[in-house]
Amino acid sequence: MLFPQSPDPQRQVKVFPACMPLNQLVSQLNEFQPDRLVSYSSAIAELCNEALAGRLDVQLNRIMSNSEPLSSDTRQKALAIWGINIHNSWGSVELGVAGMEGQDFDGIILGEDFHIIEAVDSSGNIIESGEADHMLVTRLFGTTMPLIRYKMTDSPTIEWKLDASEAPAYRRITQLHGRSDVWFYYVFPVYRIRMSK
Repeated sequence: MLFPQSPDPQRQVKVFPACMPLNQLVSQLNEFQPDRLVSYSSAIAELCNEALAGRLDVQLNRIMSNSEPLSSDTRQKALAIWGINIHNSWGSVELGVAGMEGQDFDGIILGEDFHIIEAVDSSGNIIESGEADHMLVTRLFGTTMPLIRYKMTDSPTIEWKLDASEAPAYRRITQLHGRSDVWFYYVFPVYRIRMSK
């Protein structure tokens, strides 16, 4: 989904489906002229390419990405085109936003005042920092359905940054590697042909 975002109820918000053909999306964004954009990282990368090619002409003052790992190439393109960095976020539909980059852009600050976040390595051990295989998250808010040690198969690298100017007491995700359980296995059939003499 692509849309400008604001807490102001008077502000117009428009949602664009991610499956919309790129040329139609660019045309509608040019017409709508959003100043804020929230989208998947891969869609932001495509829009950066469209802006570099001169087909997308919007003036953005905030970009937020979610749902996919954000590449440094996409971040650099957005910075070159609009002069702003991309605020990366981490979360899920079930949890909401569980982490967000601040103005220092030195990692996704984990919202551990709203969640208990346990990083787990590939052997099943809980770790405080380092490369995790998956996360177990307990939500500390919401009344509809409790989520206790909900397994998130995202594989992040987590660090403490006690000397950071923003949220020094919070851990942060410095890199998202994707999902640990998303693998494609290709099976090639073997045909045995018997030749008759």
